[in-house]
Amino acid sequence: MTAQTSLYFGDMIGGSTGTHHDLWDTNNNKPLTDLDLWYSEVTLQGKIYTILRGITVRWGTGPNDQKSAGHVTTYEAEPRTLRSSYNFATGEYIDWMDVYGANNGRADSLRFKASHFFAAGGSGGDKGVQLKDGKRRVLVGFRVRAGSDIDALGGVFV
Repeated sequence: MTAQTSLYFGDMIGGSTGTHHDLWDTNNNKPLTDLDLWYSEVTLQGKIYTILRGITVRWGTGPNDQKSAGHVTTYEAEPRTLRSSYNFATGEYIDWMDVYGANNGRADSLRFKASHFFAAGGSGGDKGVQLKDGKRRVLVGFRVRAGSDIDALGGVFV
C-alpha cells in the first residue's frame, strides 16, 4: 500500500483534551500487525471509572515500525494496569469496531470483531461506531488525543 491509498477515518470518541497523535505509518499506510492497549481504574470527579490509559501499534518489526501514546507501562511497574493485545493476520479485515467514551471525558473502551473478538477497557461511555459505511476494512492505526490517559480515540482504515 502506498501513501496515496485512500484512508477511512472513524470519528474521534472521547474528550477534547490531550495532545493529538497520528498512530500509523503515515508514509505508507501499512496494515497493523499488533495492537496493545492498557487500561485501569481511575478516579475522576469523585467517581471510579475503568478507562483506556495507553496504546501501542506496530506495523512491522523494525525499530521505527511502532508508535505509542498515553500511559504505557509494565505489569511489574503497575500490576493494577491491565494490558490486552491483538496480533493481526496479514491483510486481516475488521468486520466492525466501536469506541466507547464520554464527551468531555475519556475513551473508555475499544471493541472490534476481526477473525476474533477483541475488547479492552471499561463498560461505560457512549458507543461510537467506527465503520459507519458498513464495509469491512483493514486497520492501519488510530488518531489519538492523550496525556496520562487516552482522552479520545478513532480508527484509521484502508
